[in-house]
Amino acid sequence: MKDLFNAKVKITDDNKVYIEPLKNKGFWELDSAYEMPSIKVDIDKYNTNELVGTKVISFTIDNDNYWDLDNYKGTSYEIKTLPIANTDFRKVLIKGLTELTFPVALGTRKKQGSILERTFKTFAKVADSLSVIFKTNNDFFGTVQAESRDRLLRTSTDLVNIPKLLRLTPELKMQANNRDIWSAKYLYEKYHYVNSFVQKVANKDNQDHLNQYKVYQKIKMNASFEDFLKIINNNIATDEDGNRVVFDSILYNFGGGYWEADYRIQYEYTTNLKETYTEPT
Repeated sequence: MKDLFNAKVKITDDNKVYIEPLKNKGFWELDSAYEMPSIKVDIDKYNTNELVGTKVISFTIDNDNYWDLDNYKGTSYEIKTLPIANTDFRKVLIKGLTELTFPVALGTRKKQGSILERTFKTFAKVADSLSVIFKTNNDFFGTVQAESRDRLLRTSTDLVNIPKLLRLTPELKMQANNRDIWSAKYLYEKYHYVNSFVQKVANKDNQDHLNQYKVYQKIKMNASFEDFLKIINNNIATDEDGNRVVFDSILYNFGGGYWEADYRIQYEYTTNLKETYTEPT
């Protein structure tokens, strides 16, 4: 669940467990009344370590099911991040590869019944036409059609080694456009784009920003216990310049009246990036 929907788990004080996508900033970014004191930090560091040249998200392939291999589209999606002013690929310094593979397979939908099922339908139509002649008004075709196995999961064997994850209709049939609305590409565009350095994301105040930050680690600052109570369940604060500060962690020293904090401040430090996308078929 966490991997599919790019989500985190939160356990509230009333013992409720939430699995919520990171794109839901209104859930995760909770403002506090805490205002960070003036702090002098000599060296600025940016979250460039989170920028990688290639990302691949994919479903697992069930090698024992022929139809998983024959109908590959939707199984994987590749995202490359490159400089806009790129004239020589060999000189690109954005390196690295991250792979996210879901431990489930993307199912293939049956478009029609088997030969035996289609034969039964043919006989049912003939039987219905005869029933009209003899005025018995049976609906054999309707009965066979109701039991039809088309639009269900297509498998080449009776055994399933990799669990299948399917988008179903209220009638428990697979969606006709299953590969469009339930694919690696869909999951990236719907949930995983928030980790992009190129695509802007709306925060809880509906202000668009890039996933680019100044990052500060183990910064020591004076803080009272009241400050600690303000920030412990609400990790968003402001600094003296009115910038939005996101606290990632706090190690509070109750005896000394201070804490060491890891935090980040939204800061757009480059727009010279673009993404290219590849969906193998």
